[in-house]
Amino acid sequence: MALALSPFLGLAEESVGVKGMIVSKDEVTLQWSGGKAPYSIQSSVDLSDWISLKETSETEASVLRGEDTTVFLRVLSSPDQPVLGDYVGQLRVDEGEFGGRLARHRLKSLWDFYLPADGRPSKIPVDYFSELVLRLTYREGAVLETYVGTLSELPGAEVITKGNDMTVTWTFGAGDTRRDCVLEMQFRYSLSTSRSEINLSDPRYTLSCTYAAPQPELGFSNRDFVIEETQEDEVSLYQMSEEPAPDWWNRSWAIDLGDVSVEARFSIGVPLLEGSEAFIWKTPLLHAWEGTTITGLTTTPFEITDRFTQTYDPFHHNFVETLWIEPELHPSLSEEAKAELRVADIRFIMATNPTAFPNDKPTIRVVGYDLKLRDL
Repeated sequence: MALALSPFLGLAEESVGVKGMIVSKDEVTLQWSGGKAPYSIQSSVDLSDWISLKETSETEASVLRGEDTTVFLRVLSSPDQPVLGDYVGQLRVDEGEFGGRLARHRLKSLWDFYLPADGRPSKIPVDYFSELVLRLTYREGAVLETYVGTLSELPGAEVITKGNDMTVTWTFGAGDTRRDCVLEMQFRYSLSTSRSEINLSDPRYTLSCTYAAPQPELGFSNRDFVIEETQEDEVSLYQMSEEPAPDWWNRSWAIDLGDVSVEARFSIGVPLLEGSEAFIWKTPLLHAWEGTTITGLTTTPFEITDRFTQTYDPFHHNFVETLWIEPELHPSLSEEAKAELRVADIRFIMATNPTAFPNDKPTIRVVGYDLKLRDL
């Protein structure tokens, strides 16, 4: 069923029936019935490329209204998937000092694990991790996709257990977007011996991808940063505490160059290792974003709050903090602002604050669609 109401069109799958649409000056509210939660609200300007705006378990959702003459909105029902049991925890890509800077941004993903709904969890580690149900949220170009199932059910997956290691291989995408993925899980104990306690943070997780097409990466040449190309990425995954960060981990700073400014508010922290917060961790990782406001690059300032649009890139001991921002991934960024950024040839924003070096100047640099790095 579809409803047309200029300048918006509400679309839905056959299992979802659109009940109504309310359009105000600043937002659009969709109402529907049927389907299966959680629902995904997506938008498009051409019915070809879709951007995820939000997910909800309700049958009503409001989204910001942009400046476009015509915007298409659709409601997607969750596909048939395993019934999820008790929540175990979440793994995230390491936003710390190690690994490729843009690799951490490119492989940004959320790995939520649940116990199977039926039966008690196994006390044998290899069975325990094989039975966990994964809800993986990951980037597919500019769109967020969701996979739900066990590790062995990932597309083309193969699970290999050897000694204290468990390795999962699978493939996402096809053609130029194909990437062959490997998740390595290294344990400090035997996978075949029963244990009284098993934690999601017990193994060391390494995620690597090999790409069919070259990807941009930050390199160093002639005493300055340059954008190079790579077809291989490797990052670590960690579990962070679900509790709010203590006050001393909250960060707030601004870089103001006059015409352009970046104001960032976020929190950092240490990961969980074998069920407890790491006692010693030299460079804390990103814990949560509060918001990043960019002024001067578009007619109207815009704020980014979602995790997938921006990546925290700290230097040793967080002495220097860099934010990588890819504005076009921001679900609420208007088409007008996107057009302004394209005209200005801005694909990435690289804002660097020398937090521990007050005599050094903060910088804002950008990367164009030609993958050239330049100062503002």
